[in-house]
Amino acid sequence: MTVTEPASAAPAAIHHSIPAPSTELTIRDTQDFCSLQHHAALAQLGIRNAPDGDLAVFFHYCKAHRLDPFSHQVTMIRRRERDGDDWVDKWTIQTEIDGYRLIAHRAANRDGKVISYRPTIWVDGDEGEHLRWVREEPPAAAEVTVLVDGAAFTGYASYREFAPLHPKTGKPMGLWGKMPANQVAKCAEAQALRKAFPRDLGGTQTSDETAGE
Repeated sequence: MTVTEPASAAPAAIHHSIPAPSTELTIRDTQDFCSLQHHAALAQLGIRNAPDGDLAVFFHYCKAHRLDPFSHQVTMIRRRERDGDDWVDKWTIQTEIDGYRLIAHRAANRDGKVISYRPTIWVDGDEGEHLRWVREEPPAAAEVTVLVDGAAFTGYASYREFAPLHPKTGKPMGLWGKMPANQVAKCAEAQALRKAFPRDLGGTQTSDETAGE
């Protein structure tokens, strides 16, 4: 018998405008560019000194997908990349796991389907399976299965493949050092949701999945 646990509740109704914590930060359909309030709020989230062109694309992406960057549903990541003999900044848009869940619920509502989850499974280094992770060391992997009207879509993420390590100390960075079980489970969940909703999530990755790149 399959044991399921409910996904986080989907909104009863999805409004066309993007929900936001305040009127000043609400991204309206009539807006074409970021306001001064948006710029200030994005800077607080770490999105600073992004070129106007990248910000315009990000703004369009948020509107098109009805995602709220101020509720941690979507973000922009800056990375240094080599361009010939020079290093340049490259900004990429990445949907967060909360944005993935919102998009998946919208897609399910659109298609008249119901989402549920099997209990998350964490795997230790000897391939033993655990329904809870209470050890001090990180799990070796996590498995998350999303059920859509009973059809199962499973994502599997290895800690070794996704955890970002400090180049000098070799220790996991950021939340991967503080909450490794949660982080690797989010990567597995993102994979499962992409399998379940390829039309809506195909070709995207979460910032948790690309943290080590």
